[in-house]
Amino acid sequence: MTASLQLAGSWCRAVIAGKPSGIASFRLSLAMFPNELSSGSLSASLSGSAGSTSSSKFEKDRVMKRLVQSLLQRIFGFERYLFLFAWFKTKTLRWDPNERDVLQLISRMSEQSTVLDIGANIGIMTVLIAKRVRYGHVHAFEPIPENFRALTRLVSHFKLENVTLHHMALGESSGQLEMVMPEQQHVRMQGLSHVVQPGQEVVGHRYTVPQERLDDLGELQGVQIDGIKIDVEGFEQFVFAGGLELLRSCQPLVYAELVEPENRRFSCELFESLGYTVSVAQQDQIVPLDPSRHRSHNLFMIPPPT
Repeated sequence: MTASLQLAGSWCRAVIAGKPSGIASFRLSLAMFPNELSSGSLSASLSGSAGSTSSSKFEKDRVMKRLVQSLLQRIFGFERYLFLFAWFKTKTLRWDPNERDVLQLISRMSEQSTVLDIGANIGIMTVLIAKRVRYGHVHAFEPIPENFRALTRLVSHFKLENVTLHHMALGESSGQLEMVMPEQQHVRMQGLSHVVQPGQEVVGHRYTVPQERLDDLGELQGVQIDGIKIDVEGFEQFVFAGGLELLRSCQPLVYAELVEPENRRFSCELFESLGYTVSVAQQDQIVPLDPSRHRSHNLFMIPPPT
């Protein structure tokens, strides 16, 4: 197990770095695992990407990342890959410049806070939040079966007793949802799992999952919710619509990754109607949203003063 973790760690560092040293590391892995790569397709793709003077660095990095992910998923199996990747990210996320925003949310929680992790995926943020709120509690929601099993395993690995796991989706009604985990270049993209919209065609693995309203969950009745981290790939507005009573009564600090314009507009207007200030992280400070400048920033919904 230790050797596997070390091996996964070295490859993940190559993925994150996206540098020539990462390509060299990957080429070394080709020599180490010739049977897994007998078709030669992965090595050929990498050689073509690394040797082309016309392709951009971004494209090289993208190809590099997909190749490493494909290799890891084939060597370890998909579910073990998810656990190893989640374990690695919990150890290194604090140094990832792309995750500074969510670390702002975590730093604003007290040790006694109760936090909802909606769209917990494979548990990276769940673990970090749970370690922060060691005398509080985390409720983590994840509907995709493989992601949920990785989340469960990660929480068990870190022996976190202040986490409750919910194998469900959240929305504006109770029932069922069709979801998909996309597959790109033979890589299963667990982080992009999302609700299938009518008429949408996506290559990947499909699931029918249970959906509940946040306001209907008995375990949360009478509980003061202090923070919410939500990342559900464009479905946020429906989750908020099903949790209006909780938002009004608890007024939690909310961190949301909102990309799609209509979803972003609806969510901002909803929170402003509740007295919240829509804000963004800028140079390690939380400042009010300026729509003309902050068009793609992740959002912090700051509750009104009590």
